[in-house]
Amino acid sequence: HHEDEDEDGQDDDGDTDWNLRRSAASTLDNISQVYGDAILNQALGTINTMMQPDQPWESQEAAILALGAICEGCYDGLMPYMAQIIQRLINVANDESYHHLARQICCWSIGQMNEFVLEKSNSSLLQQYLTTILTLMKAPTKSVQESATAALQRLLEAASNSYDNEDSLKYEGCMQAVVETCSACLVNYQLKNQQLLLECIENVCSYYGTELAHGETFSLLMGPLGKLWGETPDSSPLIFAYFECMASICNAFGKAISDYAESIFNRTVSIILSHTHFRFTAKQQDGDIPDEEYLITALDLLSSLFDAMGASLEPLLKQQPQLMDCILQSMRDDSPDIQKAAFALIGDLSGSCPALVQSNLDNVCNLMLARLKDVDERRSGAASNVCWALSVLIEHQMDIGNMPTLSAGHYDAFLTTMAMLLVEANFTTDMVNLAENLCLAIGCILLVDPQCLQRKGASLGFFASRWCEYVRNIKNVPLKDRALRGFLATAQADPSTLVDALLPLFDVCASVMHDAASDMKSGIKSLLQTLKNNAGPQWQVAIGKSRPETKQKLHVAYGV
Repeated sequence: HHEDEDEDGQDDDGDTDWNLRRSAASTLDNISQVYGDAILNQALGTINTMMQPDQPWESQEAAILALGAICEGCYDGLMPYMAQIIQRLINVANDESYHHLARQICCWSIGQMNEFVLEKSNSSLLQQYLTTILTLMKAPTKSVQESATAALQRLLEAASNSYDNEDSLKYEGCMQAVVETCSACLVNYQLKNQQLLLECIENVCSYYGTELAHGETFSLLMGPLGKLWGETPDSSPLIFAYFECMASICNAFGKAISDYAESIFNRTVSIILSHTHFRFTAKQQDGDIPDEEYLITALDLLSSLFDAMGASLEPLLKQQPQLMDCILQSMRDDSPDIQKAAFALIGDLSGSCPALVQSNLDNVCNLMLARLKDVDERRSGAASNVCWALSVLIEHQMDIGNMPTLSAGHYDAFLTTMAMLLVEANFTTDMVNLAENLCLAIGCILLVDPQCLQRKGASLGFFASRWCEYVRNIKNVPLKDRALRGFLATAQADPSTLVDALLPLFDVCASVMHDAASDMKSGIKSLLQTLKNNAGPQWQVAIGKSRPETKQKLHVAYGV
């Protein structure tokens, strides 16, 4: 064990190397995973002895680390004592008589029990823990700042990912306290912890979302962030984290970011233009290719800015005629992550300033189709964004003057490619988002061009089963509504094409029973009744295999 810094020291690498202490903690974690609660009595006895106030701080810190290490493997056995354990660790973290390394490891060990802490949102335990984290974030010791900031990040992530406790950190005064602390720390942190704090602010924006746009939270965050924006050169190691943080700020605050919009736009466009040129030149001359993160973070930030500001950015777009060529070049780039960011930007441009996309429609569509014809797990994110961007463009394209619009030829090409991909691809867990966006895009095409399948001599039955399998799990958002309307309109023209897809179709219909408009419910009811009357034994088999809750929903909502 080594003491990594003085309280007034500069940033350093800290205790990040693999060493005997970390190896021992990892081994203890593995032992607890294998033997579970069988080790608990002996482990807790030793830990309790080592944590006593008269023990050396090295023993206290090691005991707290060990406690966190066994949490996952011994979770059930620790459950009856967890409130007491967490309270004890909170007390140590707040007690300045303990060594700062013992106090900071408390943050990590309690983080191992975040699930339990969030379940106790109605007790004082969660509030005590959050108050402790926010207090330690403002400590003078750099390593304590780092541990506390990481603890806040983990807590926000745990709350965001918790179905039952997602609102745990939204009690009165909580958001304000979090924002005030982050704001104060932005001013005082040095480079290493500043980067971690920017990543943490991303989590704050993701968790609280548009709730942040009310009151004084915007000025609290943007005061120091705006200062940092002006002081941070493009060459700074902080720039990637800063751009990612600003993208989250745009997503959370929307049009409230308007005073900063022009500055953000000009800076990101400048980086996109220069780094597109740098990459192209380096490849042509077989030179060193610049870090792709410059392009990725700039494209992502510009996407978020368009999502926040919409068409109000159109005058700025007109001042940058080279931008679209650079976006097209990024769509062709051999980096899957640059492609992914570029296609996401095309989607946001399609929603806010579709004229720019439409003026380059054939180039955009050809690049989209090319990406859909060569898909693997690495490139699935880019392909998923292609599908999403197409759905957005279908909805927002403007049919005015001589402006190009998506034609029957475009729809035929996209539907053929997408249907084949949906049916033939082996979608891994990491590719589910692609499958879902494929289905939504197919539904949107069918909504605006009901004759598309007929022109190709194809049947809805070719992909209906897989389409329903993925759509049933998508949240009920407006895009799902449009896609389902397109699918149902096509199905109603020939219901027999759905006979082999009844089971997943039932799930899709049940999934929208609470949110569907009355006309959609009537259409679903009519379609299901037709299938019931004509599918015969296949209907009975599918109903028999359906889950009881699905059958109940179909009966209540649609009378079948």
